Amino acid sequence: MDQKFQVSGKTKSAFVVTEQKVSTMRSAIMKNRYVFTGESWVTGAINKVAKAASEVRQKAKEKAAMAEEERTREMLDDYAKLHRSPHLHKA
Repeated sequence: MDQKFQVSGKTKSAFVVTEQKVSTMRSAIMKNRYVFTGESWVTGAINKVAKAASEVRQKAKEKAAMAEEERTREMLDDYAKLHRSPHLHKA
């Protein structure tokens, strides 16, 4: 009897046999060309989505930077207009 997990020898053996069968089934499934093709398709689709998300993120960063530049330019233009205004120079 395993004291830590309180599992008998028969139970341990059953777990080992089950793990081996699962491993064998997994290998058989992965060797199946239809499963492999499906897995490849899913992987390809996930990669395309990741690439698209990366491109969208990059475009959003560029757009935000351009908007910030535009706001700064407008603020500087407004400041310059204010200081060039004739009513400020009248004494």
